Amino acid sequence: MNRITNKMLESQIAELNRLAGFDGCKLWTREGNRNRATVGMFYLDQAYGGCNLAKIVTDGGGTTCPLGHGMRTKRELHAELSAYLMGVRNALA
Repeated sequence: MNRITNKMLESQIAELNRLAGFDGCKLWTREGNRNRATVGMFYLDQAYGGCNLAKIVTDGGGTTCPLGHGMRTKRELHAELSAYLMGVRNALA
């Protein structure tokens, strides 16, 4: 088995963001003296040795987990992201 890396997961998430219309967008931007999150954008969340897909839902940085809460291994997330991307692509076709 090949090792699943952060770069591989981030590539899948970049594809998901591109399909969602966020190609080239930054997760956070500065407006005056305030940071503002890009609502609707996905990113890789990591904690406690695991990882998950997170989606920004408020301009203050509030998030949700589209694949369900709780951390998983990189291999598990890679498989789930592959299925999620296939579903998004089919929905857009």
